[in-house]
Amino acid sequence: MFAALLGVRSKPPLNAWVPLVQCRGASSSSCLERDLFSQVERIEGYQQFIESKSLKCHLLELPYELNYEEITNKITQFLLANEELDSVFFSTNFLTLGGLKAINKLGGKYTQMGLVSFDDHLLYDVLTPAITAVKQPVKQIASSIINHLLEMLNAPADTAIEPQTIVFPVELMVRQSSLKR
Repeated sequence: MFAALLGVRSKPPLNAWVPLVQCRGASSSSCLERDLFSQVERIEGYQQFIESKSLKCHLLELPYELNYEEITNKITQFLLANEELDSVFFSTNFLTLGGLKAINKLGGKYTQMGLVSFDDHLLYDVLTPAITAVKQPVKQIASSIINHLLEMLNAPADTAIEPQTIVFPVELMVRQSSLKR
């Protein structure tokens, strides 16, 4: 059996950032991301959108190895160093949670920032404000990966299984965090 790369692509459409710019009138947005293979297209989408609106790109790239407290501290430092920011896009749930902790710790104007997270979370719609998120079809992704793994396991030992690229649609869940407050 030959190894196959299993990868999931779910590039958010360029309009994933529209709520931050149009609804809030955001003028200075940032993107916080972890150094992961899955982040590349999310960051490219963010950068393309920022460029299309002639905005300045503020990107905080965090190493994967950082723990929750380290992430929270880095985000706090980033926000303090970029006081002109009025909105933030988090490329993962984990970063969003660290960002929310940093924002709550900083208080004041930071609690009014526009927020969008890639990956919806079951608590995002009960928080105040509810967090706008790019939702992935998690069950469909898991099912596809499992089916591909089963195909690989059931194939004869000398059969190469071709890597598959599957692009899953995402859904933008617009909530209060990206609306004018």
